Amino acid sequence: MREQMNAATSARVLLGGQVTGFKGKYPGLLEEALTALRSGKPLYLIGGFGGCTRAIIEALKGGVPEELTEGSQSRDPLYADVVARYQTESKGLNTTPINYALEREFLRTKGVAGLNNGLGDDENEILFKTTNLPELVYLILKGLTKATA
Repeated sequence: MREQMNAATSARVLLGGQVTGFKGKYPGLLEEALTALRSGKPLYLIGGFGGCTRAIIEALKGGVPEELTEGSQSRDPLYADVVARYQTESKGLNTTPINYALEREFLRTKGVAGLNNGLGDDENEILFKTTNLPELVYLILKGLTKATA
């Protein structure tokens, strides 16, 4: 589903997002960010509201956000069961095992420049921190104008 959504859009805008209690391989917004980055779609990360988006930003900058570690996620017994089943059953599903360290490294190597969003480092830094809605809209529209031109 996320891959189909990504293919049908010109850019992705992420804000907030669950980091616990999700039902997939990774938190949903992490999956969306990874899909957008791998496909080269412009990605706008609004981090001022916290959540998974803030953790993605931290990982892009080379950090190790607690929320994006298998140890942290596996504290949830339901997710620990999902991880155990996924690791053994993923071989026949044509997919990769769950590996937070590998995905964090992918984010780190992409870095802010890998967002491909038409914004400079300083503008992305504002987008990463602000909660000012007119400022957010302005920066996203400015980036879209450059990124999709």
